[in-house]
Amino acid sequence: MGKFNLIIALQSEDGTWVQDERDIQQLLADLEREFSLADVKSCLASMNGSKAPRSDGFFLRKFNVTLITLVPKVERPINMAQFRPIALCNTVAKVISKMLAKRLKYVLPSVISESQSTFLPN
Repeated sequence: MGKFNLIIALQSEDGTWVQDERDIQQLLADLEREFSLADVKSCLASMNGSKAPRSDGFFLRKFNVTLITLVPKVERPINMAQFRPIALCNTVAKVISKMLAKRLKYVLPSVISESQSTFLPN
């Protein structure tokens, strides 16, 4: 006989332990469900109010395009050391990243070891 993994219980987002097999399956299915319009709206509403998808309010056609440009560190730069590179990502890529992070927020602490958790809260 081979090895089998068996999930006996999972902790839900609110901290309660779920032991019923159907409820466990539902928790796992929630991680794989498609993002809803409400998910997107919630993500956009939580973003900085001074940012917009584009100046005219419409989304770009390409989803993951990043423009890298140089910003001067001093008033009249004369060499490359006096510039700082900055990456300007479009909103769609940020929204997708934020929605994935929000969905995985409660799962990551259980799958990331203590030595890899530098950027996790708490």
